[in-house]
Amino acid sequence: MKANELRIGNYYLNDGDVCKVTIHTFNDMEWEGSYVGQPIPLTEEWLVKLNFDLVIDYYLVTININKKYLIEINLKTGATRFRLYDTSFYGMDCLYVHQLQNLYFALTGKELKLQEND
Repeated sequence: MKANELRIGNYYLNDGDVCKVTIHTFNDMEWEGSYVGQPIPLTEEWLVKLNFDLVIDYYLVTININKKYLIEINLKTGATRFRLYDTSFYGMDCLYVHQLQNLYFALTGKELKLQEND
């Protein structure tokens, strides 16, 4: 992952451990073309860890956010569509947890957090 893909609070893997981006993460790296850790693949397990109530139809997961937004994620391909209720879908790829965190923050202004027991 490139540094410019990340925000403080994003989750990533570092030597197999789940880590959270902090200001120190950015301070410890060079910005230009540098990488930090590995992205976490977006899976049904991770969506549950992030406290989403899921409607699953084969590989298609539908997430309802505050009855204001819908996000549909194809867990097999990463194809993601999001929309405001009663509007057209907008498409993008969302293959990793940090990408969903960034999309969620952009739509709601709130951070996604892991369940307390994790």
